[in-house]
Amino acid sequence: MGNIPTDEELNRLAAASYMLQSLEQEVAALEKNLADTKERLRVQSEEVIPSIMQELFMSELKMANGTKIVIKRSYFGSISKERAHDACQWMREAGYGALVKNEVSLSFGKGEDDQVDGAVKVLIEAGYVPAHRETIHPQTLKAWVREMFEAGKAFPYDLFSAGSKPVAVIQIDKK
Repeated sequence: MGNIPTDEELNRLAAASYMLQSLEQEVAALEKNLADTKERLRVQSEEVIPSIMQELFMSELKMANGTKIVIKRSYFGSISKERAHDACQWMREAGYGALVKNEVSLSFGKGEDDQVDGAVKVLIEAGYVPAHRETIHPQTLKAWVREMFEAGKAFPYDLFSAGSKPVAVIQIDKK
């Protein structure tokens, strides 16, 4: 067993522990403040400024300091887990199958390293059932949605939770 700590050592440990607790609370408060500030930024750039500029029939504002506020379209899309198979199937049938990623994974137990080298067919023949998942990378989907909107091509928006919205973007004059 170790030595019994002195009151001074225990006080030093207590002070360091209170400091740790205080820092954790400070970080939590800063993270909440950051989240709140990001939401206010989103509202300003996606709702307030685009709305005012639309009312004024403006798409750009040059400020006295040389900064420009420009309205650009922002595109978005996402695929729910429930609709992933249908969305990937639609992409294949519509000629966009190259955007679909296929992931096949298989879990092995301890000591089965030698069996990992086989292909999916060999694994199935050996009695294993690999997991198969179809995905489209979020940035790939966003770029594709933008291309479809800009080209005026129809696609099932609801299947991809797709849309677009005006967003105010700051452009700083680089002089």
